[in-house]
Amino acid sequence: GVASATAAIEVATVDLPPAPEILAPAEDTAHDAGATVQLSGRALDPEDGELPGSSLVWDVIIIHPDDPHTHPIVEGLIGSEQSFELPVAGLAEAWNLTIILTATDSKGHKATAERLVGLNPASIRLESDPPGFRLTADGISITAPGEYRSVNQAVVELNAPEPQDLPGSAPGTRPYIFKSWSDGGARTHPVTASEGLSFTAAFEPDPRGMFLRGDSNRDGRHD
Repeated sequence: GVASATAAIEVATVDLPPAPEILAPAEDTAHDAGATVQLSGRALDPEDGELPGSSLVWDVIIIHPDDPHTHPIVEGLIGSEQSFELPVAGLAEAWNLTIILTATDSKGHKATAERLVGLNPASIRLESDPPGFRLTADGISITAPGEYRSVNQAVVELNAPEPQDLPGSAPGTRPYIFKSWSDGGARTHPVTASEGLSFTAAFEPDPRGMFLRGDSNRDGRHD
């Protein structure tokens, strides 16, 4: 007879990574400061099928395009449905958020999906009486009148530094000090940003300071 042999052939299969998908928030959306952002996602795996929520992890980072760097505000949220709250302070209107969904299959293979979302801007107009004094918003110096670009519903700290010289005054003129804000707030106080808001800081001559000869009404200027 004729001897025969059977050879076993092993066929290696390639385990493919999952394919995550971000369902919410939608593309090109923008949010107010302090808003609750809803997250929704899923992932399909060629071998495992649809992955459970325990295999999905969310991270959110803030992007500073004006000073290129990033930092996380959310790390390691687990589940197909999640949410997080944006901070109410320390935001700038030019910043963006990158939402990252990471899916891990049963073999440990990972894949990510990303979505870029924005922040709703709001401009605050700052004025002084008399004009030309220096004011600050969140520590940013602004010569009044001017505008501070913030995020809608963000908490912004306004400040009226003192003493200051009257803009355009001669050397030796009595300095000016803070008198009041148009909203009745303290010299340094928080406000909630919304488009179209305007605040005026009033200043007056420092009664303790020097005054000019010929300045009978002591307004810091020659009569």
